[in-house]
Amino acid sequence: MNDLSLYAYDEHDLQYMSTKGIRASFIIPPMDIGDRIKELRQERKLTLQEVGDYVGVNRASVHAWENGTSKPSQERLSGLARLLGSSVEYLVTGKTAKTVQEKTSQFLIRQYDLRLAAGNGHLQWEVTEEEPYSLPRSVFERAKVDPAHAKIVQVQGDSMSPWVDDGWVVMLDTSPSQRIIDGQPYAIAWDGEYYLKRLPRIPGGALQLTSDNPAYAPVIIPATEAPNVQVLGRVFWRGG
Repeated sequence: MNDLSLYAYDEHDLQYMSTKGIRASFIIPPMDIGDRIKELRQERKLTLQEVGDYVGVNRASVHAWENGTSKPSQERLSGLARLLGSSVEYLVTGKTAKTVQEKTSQFLIRQYDLRLAAGNGHLQWEVTEEEPYSLPRSVFERAKVDPAHAKIVQVQGDSMSPWVDDGWVVMLDTSPSQRIIDGQPYAIAWDGEYYLKRLPRIPGGALQLTSDNPAYAPVIIPATEAPNVQVLGRVFWRGG
């Protein structure tokens, strides 16, 4: 018979013995720093781009860390640990708890510009040269937002004045699969334009983009066009 029966089990070495007494060994290599980064990133449902944006590198660099062709610097490791809810020691050695219990008091959130990609029209978040904003944990706890999905953008125009004025910045919750909350302010993209508006519910499946400044009339997007509207994120913080 050629069946294999369980011989012994070890975390890094699965050993089997056949009924004929032939022993086969399957070696599972221990996790390294790249494996731990990838595991934590996937657990938090973050993309390579989102991790790179947070720590200030491109997508390819994060991919290289995960596949072991390069290693992050100490500065990048600190950012990774903060983003992934872990510790530098765990990322490097794997010998401490995977997640840390103590709460980080401040989070660094980067500012972005939005661009339409040439050809396919897909939206791209581009990190600006502005210094990241340091915001207390309480901001995210009150809004029930994961800092890993927070992005800051600059307001252009006065259509939402006096709530926010031209040149202010707002922070968006860009987490996937969020539902629209009636009357809340959102950043959206439609027909090649970006809007910061409130989205009150109206019957029939159409969308109404409402400004706070009474000088601006509401924009009605018909129900047939509603599927082409891309919600970029809900505004949960603003600063002048």
